[in-house]
Amino acid sequence: MTRARSGQVGIAVAVSLAALSLRPAITSVAPLLTRIQSSAGLSGAEAGLLTTIPIVAFGACSFLAPGLGRRIGIEVTVVGALTLLVTGIALRSAPTVATLLVGTSLLGVGIALGNVLVPAVVKRDFPGREGPATGLYLVALTGGAALGAGVTVPIVDAVGGSWRIGLAFWAVPAAACLVLWFRRLSGVHHDIAPVRVDRQYWRDPLSWQVTLFFGIQSLGFYATAAWLPTDFEQHGIHAATAGWLLSLGALCQMSTAFAVPALAHSPLRQRGAVVVAVAMSGAGLAGVLVWPATGAAAWMVLLGLSQGATLGLALTFILVRSPSVSGAAQLSAMAQGVGYLLASVGPATLGALRDVSGGWTVPVVALLVVLAPELACGLAASRPIVVGVDRPRLEVGKSL
Repeated sequence: MTRARSGQVGIAVAVSLAALSLRPAITSVAPLLTRIQSSAGLSGAEAGLLTTIPIVAFGACSFLAPGLGRRIGIEVTVVGALTLLVTGIALRSAPTVATLLVGTSLLGVGIALGNVLVPAVVKRDFPGREGPATGLYLVALTGGAALGAGVTVPIVDAVGGSWRIGLAFWAVPAAACLVLWFRRLSGVHHDIAPVRVDRQYWRDPLSWQVTLFFGIQSLGFYATAAWLPTDFEQHGIHAATAGWLLSLGALCQMSTAFAVPALAHSPLRQRGAVVVAVAMSGAGLAGVLVWPATGAAAWMVLLGLSQGATLGLALTFILVRSPSVSGAAQLSAMAQGVGYLLASVGPATLGALRDVSGGWTVPVVALLVVLAPELACGLAASRPIVVGVDRPRLEVGKSL
């Protein structure tokens, strides 16, 4: 193996392990939410903050990450992000409500920085192969989400029922990833171009359609990840099984998140993928509404396939609707910044709706309603145009 080839393999491993570490800290909470809520005396809305706070951080810090990467280097910033992640996971497991919330905030900031900068490493170090590298990144990201959802409850049961130990466990793989990235540090200062979302992007309807599609699909994912296990539990499904059902959905996401960026490379295919993905999501949510326990596995498969497809489409739109590499960075900052702030409304709102209505019918109906604007924005974002004043036509049929 040549030195260059070996170096790319090392980068791919580092990127994959970082992506794998970015979701378990969030998805591990959902299967334990009932226990955490009861133990800490939290209301539904307060419990929803445990998944809302990180998403707010995703939005707030998306605009800051590129500047940090430029000033101190991408690797240094990723090491800082992983340090915040490990510290936040550990602090969240300390025995007070204050540390629970502060730790959740810290890990949210760490994940937010990683969300922006780890893909920047892909773009920088895999020129011309962004599609397969992005697919690998998404597989690791959704795989980490699946592990967090499926393994946490068995860990808690194995250690005598302590949810704090179960949450703290995820500091271990994050710490191992931190060591790997720390070893990658060198004297070379790796810069990325400064990213500033200029007024052209804020004024362009297309950039808002891409941003809203990104935000609504993220809202659906984080809202269901936060509360569906609790819904299943209330319909007689054991907490461990509910966690594995969430993990099943995350595993299904891996296939479509990997396939869609490569296959949906023309506007016609993108429109078709949007329609099919939203339809699957509607079918899955309708099933949860009508037969939550009887067909739980089928509903999670449908939701997982849909969520993986919409995530892949959201990233596809950011790339193919941008006029240049710097334009893609600007649209990415806008889509992630605004989109994650929009998504942050989901978990707490569903928790509040559950408190007010006394059940899960109203929250699930609310998720069904937001599919309409998701479909509209996805179809609009599928048009063969790019963000810009003059809207020059590009060859948007190219694969990522």
